[in-house]
Amino acid sequence: MEAGASAIPDARLYMLENTGHMLQIEQPEQVNRIIIEAAGK
Repeated sequence: MEAGASAIPDARLYMLENTGHMLQIEQPEQVNRIIIEAAGK
């Protein structure tokens, strides 16, 4: 994953602990924070 992110200029990689394939349901606060941060860039 890190290799893919490092190949894209200005990319950010976020690793969320204790999640599976449904990030929005399992960690909604963290996902929302990441989306808001990225949208404000």
